[in-house]
Order: sequence, then structure tokens, then C-alpha cells
Amino acid sequence: MAQHDYVIENQTFPATRTDLNNALAAAVSQNSGATAPSTTYAYQLWYDTSTNKLKQRNADNDAWIDLFDVDQSTDTAG
Repeated sequence: MAQHDYVIENQTFPATRTDLNNALAAAVSQNSGATAPSTTYAYQLWYDTSTNKLKQRNADNDAWIDLFDVDQSTDTAG
């Protein structure tokens, strides 16, 4: 599980590489976590691990839309 602000700062090589790896980890994990990402973008996905819901940011970037519930015990969504 990871979250990232997707802003890659101008920094030295090792720090930039770490920042890029963290951004990619967040993208791959659907920005999963128990709280919403602090920096949001329109149409961004977020898997809310506290409610087991996949959410998407709306076009105005001012609210989350519940897309569907995820049942971790049966590995299904609906």
C-alpha cells in the first residue's frame, strides 16, 4: 500500500530515484490506504482499506465517488 503526491522534486540522484519508485508504487497499489491521499487529481483512483471500497475522484476534483465494494475474503468486487 502506498500513496504519493506525484510531484517529483528536483533533487539529487538517489532521492529522485526513491521519489520515482514511491510514485510508481502508489500508482500500482491504486493509492491504497486507510485515509484519502492528501494531494488529489481529477479521475484519480483510491482504494480505501478501511471501508474496502474503490473510489475515484470526480471531474471537478472536489469529491470521491464510490465505484464498488471489494470483498477481501472472497476476492470479489461488486
